[in-house]
Amino acid sequence: PHTYNPVGTITGCSAIARTLGIRYNGRRNDLTDNGKPRACFIDAVKSVARVGTNYGAADSFLCTRAQYVQQELGVDACPEDYSPIIRGSRCASASKVLGLTYDNVRNGNDYPSLAAVCFVSQPRTKFSWTSVNSNHFGRAAWICEWDKPTTTSPTASPSASPITKNPTAAPVETRPRQKRPAATVTTAATTTTTTTALRKGPLFVRQDRGLDLCPAGFQPIRNTKECAEASAALGLDHDDWYDGDDEPGEVKVCFVTNVDENQVLDNLVFPSTTRINSAHWDAAAWICKQSQYYVNQPGSGTCPGRTTRIADEKRCREATNALGVRYNKRRDGRDGTGSAHCILKKDGEYQSGSVNNDQGADDSIICRYP
Repeated sequence: PHTYNPVGTITGCSAIARTLGIRYNGRRNDLTDNGKPRACFIDAVKSVARVGTNYGAADSFLCTRAQYVQQELGVDACPEDYSPIIRGSRCASASKVLGLTYDNVRNGNDYPSLAAVCFVSQPRTKFSWTSVNSNHFGRAAWICEWDKPTTTSPTASPSASPITKNPTAAPVETRPRQKRPAATVTTAATTTTTTTALRKGPLFVRQDRGLDLCPAGFQPIRNTKECAEASAALGLDHDDWYDGDDEPGEVKVCFVTNVDENQVLDNLVFPSTTRINSAHWDAAAWICKQSQYYVNQPGSGTCPGRTTRIADEKRCREATNALGVRYNKRRDGRDGTGSAHCILKKDGEYQSGSVNNDQGADDSIICRYP
């Protein structure tokens, strides 16, 4: 069957036969190289399980559930008991098992109205490659992962063909995985909580989708425990199974997935759940916690209210690290006039912090609460 692999090892065949209550007879194993793949099967004449290459149309293969499968072309869904793969590292592993070429350069969210999943483009052609993206159209096939724990239930296939994908694959253990519950719908872009805060106001907020920066007075959450706490406070479902670093070089933060253009959750193909990862694309919204730092409006040269100026490199580095942006020491200096500040500047495609007095109209200063 499509979602099963034949077993080609003696140990695996013996174990499966024992599980199914079928007698295994190792003395009848025939490993003669006759051009056919080795497989575990039930001998139709002797009614015993054995490993060999001399099976016929009347014999039945013993199979195990495949960890990864390739869906039919153009079907934007996974087979029953399988889930889409949305992590780059998992897509790479699945591609290796299935003999496909993974290309992480093609990862992204190029068609935001669709879900970003692992898929193979133009299967069985020289232009075929896999990636995690939302631009899967008619000539793409999803790559899916078995959504069950490691306790497998082998199945006998009475009409299995000798020509089966991965005929020599041994039983593969899969990571235990839970079904994802539906997330609570929240339409507010910023949600308050009753949790005791460091100062007046909410302790946790949800940023608008697609903004890789927290609101003023808040900072990213960088560990799973705090992400789970913030998720519970905001009424969001947290799933640490998806924690990882699938976009190396991007900051790893807590965020909620699958937020639509109106900031509504659970309105796209997949549920909206939180995790700690670096793969936060256009449809993700950062979850942020109350911070001792405040990023002022661009162009404003003073720190508001009770906040104070940061003027030394050490404290500016601490602030940028907490805010999830990198520090660019090469921008340090006294290139303008007046007092130096910890400044947040556009640095190519991203933002970076430095200590200088050359604040421009688009630059923000980072201030500190006492």
